[in-house]
Amino acid sequence: MKRIACIALTICGLGSTAFPQVGPAARGSSVASAARQLQYAFRYAQNAQLSNHYSNQQTSVVSGSLSYENGSQTKPFSMNYAGGYTWTLSGPDYQTGQFHRLYLSQGANTRRWNFNLADNVGYLPQAPTTGFSGIPGIGEPIGSGNPLTSTNQSILTLNTHVVSNSAMASVGRTLDYATSLVVGGNSDYMYFPDANGIDTRTTSGNVGIDRRISARTSLLSRYQYSLYQYPSTTVSMRTQTALGGFRRRVSRNLDLDVSGGPQWIDGSVQSVVPAMTNFELNAFMRYLLRSSSFGAIYFHGTNGGGGYLIGGTLDSAQGNYLHHFGPNFVLGITGGYQRTAAFNNKGVTNGVYGGTQATWWLGSRMIVFANYTGTSQSSSSQLPGNVLNDMYNTISFGFGLSSREPRIRP
Repeated sequence: MKRIACIALTICGLGSTAFPQVGPAARGSSVASAARQLQYAFRYAQNAQLSNHYSNQQTSVVSGSLSYENGSQTKPFSMNYAGGYTWTLSGPDYQTGQFHRLYLSQGANTRRWNFNLADNVGYLPQAPTTGFSGIPGIGEPIGSGNPLTSTNQSILTLNTHVVSNSAMASVGRTLDYATSLVVGGNSDYMYFPDANGIDTRTTSGNVGIDRRISARTSLLSRYQYSLYQYPSTTVSMRTQTALGGFRRRVSRNLDLDVSGGPQWIDGSVQSVVPAMTNFELNAFMRYLLRSSSFGAIYFHGTNGGGGYLIGGTLDSAQGNYLHHFGPNFVLGITGGYQRTAAFNNKGVTNGVYGGTQATWWLGSRMIVFANYTGTSQSSSSQLPGNVLNDMYNTISFGFGLSSREPRIRP
C-alpha cells in the first residue's frame, strides 16, 4: 500500500507540472462570485456499506478539499483538490487507504488568441460515482449545476485501485468578428497497479471552426482522431469522428450545447475490434436560478472499454440538482446511467447510481451532513470478480469545518 501511495503522489506531482477534464465548477457569474476566494473543507464521516452479494462494511473517513479560482479574464486559473483516508471498522478492508483527485487549469486570453492547459489526476479505490472525488459518502457537495462525466471508467468496480491522468491543451484563434479556429489535444492514461484491469492509454487531437450567428447562438464543427492503446496487449483501436452542432444561451438561466456526427472505428486486430461505423452524440444542459441549479449531460459514442474491454460503445447520462433552503441548509441530488456494450456482441454492462446529501451550517464554519448513495450494475459480459454485480448502498453521517459555498447566480 505504501508503494501504491508513492506512485499516486508521484504522478500527481508530475501531472501538475506538466499541465497546470473539463472543469467541475459552473461558469458565468457563479465563478465571478467565487473569484479570488479560497474554498476549503475538512470532514469526518461514518459510513455503512450494505449489499446482498458482498459483505457489509463500516468505515470512517477523514477528508479535505480545496478549491480556488482567480476570476481573471486574461489569465484564468482554477484548482480543485479532494482527498482523504478511509479506515475499515468492520467487514473486508479493501477500502482502507488513501484517495486523491487534483484538477488544475490555466488559461491565457488575448484579443485574437486564447490558450488553455489542464490536468486531471486521481487515485481511487473504486470506480468514481458521486462528487468531485468520486467517493460516495464523504460529505463533499454533490449536485452542482455542471455534472461531471467520465467516459473512461464506465464499468463500476469495488476493491480496484486505479491511477488515472488526463491532460488537455487547446488553442483558439479569432479569424473575424464571428468565426474562430479551435485546435486541441488530449492524453489520457488509466493504470491498474494491482493488475486487476486493462491499462488503457488514449491520445486524441481535434480541429474545428466555431461560427457565431447571433448574440446567443454559435454553430460548432469538429474533426477528431483518437488512438486507444493497451500496453498489456498488441491490440490498438483508432476512431475518426466528424461532429456538427450548436451552442445556445436560450435565456439568462438556460444554456444548451449539442453536437453529433458519424464515427469510423478500426482496430489493429479485426477479430477483436472490427472495422465499423458508429455515431457520436454529445448533449449538455444547465439551468440556473437564484437558489437552485440543474444540469444534465448525455454521451453516446466509443470509449476505450472502461478498463475491462478492448473498446466498447458507451451510453452515459448524468443529472445533478442543487438547492439552497435559506443560508444554512443545502440539498444536493445526483444520478447517472452507463451502458457499455462490448464489440462483436460479447455482452453489455449496465450500471446506475444515485445519491442525495443534506448539509447544515451550524454557525459560520461548522457543518453536519447526511448522505445516501446507491449503486447497481449487471453484466452479460465475461468480467472479473472485482466488477460490481449487485446493488451497493452507502449510508453516511458526519461533521466538519467548511467555508461557505458561493450562492448560485444565473
